[in-house]
Amino acid sequence: MKYVQEWNKVLAAAKNVLGDSAKIPTAKIEVADGMTEAAGKIWDGVQENRKLLRKQIAEMQAAAASIKACVAAAEERLSDSDFGLDPKKPEDKKKIAHARVIFKKFFHAALQSHSERVKDLDAFEKKLDDLPTPSRPWTRG
Repeated sequence: MKYVQEWNKVLAAAKNVLGDSAKIPTAKIEVADGMTEAAGKIWDGVQENRKLLRKQIAEMQAAAASIKACVAAAEERLSDSDFGLDPKKPEDKKKIAHARVIFKKFFHAALQSHSERVKDLDAFEKKLDDLPTPSRPWTRG
């Protein structure tokens, strides 16, 4: 109804300027009112999805912190292990050291990859924060 009311005012002002003999093409402006209401409802859904996305990002950040803690704990546990071998024997000592290097490389790569994913998530969250949050669009008055 807002567009129709506004349109009627504009039409009256234009007729006042143009005079009674002017022929102004008709426009179905009332259709816009229904469309703006539908667009507003869609926008409300977009805002709800934004809230849901923020919640999911927070959940992902919590999961990421848990993953990092688990990987770090596993790394610590394996870095001290003798894997059931006798570290006093020279051959076993070499095997233990070699195995530890293998595990260390794996955990380093895993934490590096994890760190990159966390940075991606943080960048995504920042982009979401940077999006404007205007009031309902396509409404007037």
